[in-house]
Amino acid sequence: MNVVHKDIQIRRATADDAPTLWTMLYYAAQMSGDLDAALQQAQQDTMLRNYVADWGRSSDLGVIAADASTATHEGAMAVGPLHVGAAWVRMGLGEAWNAHGYHNQFANGYKTIAAPELAIAVLPTHRNRQIGQRLLKALIDEARGHYPAIMLNVRENNPAAHLYQRVGFITVGKMTNRA
Repeated sequence: MNVVHKDIQIRRATADDAPTLWTMLYYAAQMSGDLDAALQQAQQDTMLRNYVADWGRSSDLGVIAADASTATHEGAMAVGPLHVGAAWVRMGLGEAWNAHGYHNQFANGYKTIAAPELAIAVLPTHRNRQIGQRLLKALIDEARGHYPAIMLNVRENNPAAHLYQRVGFITVGKMTNRA
């Protein structure tokens, strides 16, 4: 059963949200192992770092889901609601993929159009509450008028693939990704 969580607030991402986006990249890229070690590795990875490094460029666009019923802490002081998800788009990722030799694996050259690529994740503890759907719809609304399209790479076995299709994403090609 999917239950909408009434305390989830969606807001536009700012440059200050880069740490949240790094954490969400861990989940979006289906990384494993220690979070801090994996994020250090992602920050060095020539493909993954492009999703977040130097976040806050004029073309960057994202939304953050925060759970108002929880709080993050710095020591004993509550500093704000827990960030439980994020969806963001970034220009230039197609060029990074092309530089790694993936350009011939996409139908009709979709990776070369002027459209940003999407990354999206929700903390495992907050999944199946329609947060991902709310994030995606909010991001698409924000992106209208800025971009002609949004691109997404998704593994075939990703349970969210049906969500992407429901909101209008179509399959334009397939590629072999890391295992």
